[in-house]
Amino acid sequence: MALSFDTRKEKQLAIEYLTKLNIKAPSIEQLVANFQAATRQKVVVSKVLATDAEIMIFDEPTRGIDVGGEAGDVQPHPTAGERRLKSVILVSSEMEEVIGLSDRIAVLLRRQADGQSLKRGEFDQERILSLASGLAL
Repeated sequence: MALSFDTRKEKQLAIEYLTKLNIKAPSIEQLVANFQAATRQKVVVSKVLATDAEIMIFDEPTRGIDVGGEAGDVQPHPTAGERRLKSVILVSSEMEEVIGLSDRIAVLLRRQADGQSLKRGEFDQERILSLASGLAL
């Protein structure tokens, strides 16, 4: 069975995500290999969003990207995939990234969560570190 592609729809989707994720490219025909790291990561995110995924997992999404440069543009934004995306799981060792992007935080200690998750407004750096150290406040 041969696969068929709707190139018109593909181009339309590519243009849509170039705009939504502020991907800077001279054209949609540009090879992704020629992009900077942050731009390549945004292309990967756009491909996942285009699948109508219900859950996305980001593991250290800004690792290897100049934090003072384009890192802020790569951070996962759940609202970018308004179709069906319900959850984003963010795994990060960057405290600012976790606090800035999370609505709820579960801290793992010795590879296990204690069953407690903190909602926005309940967490700050001190609270997260106390849970991570096993000295929960």
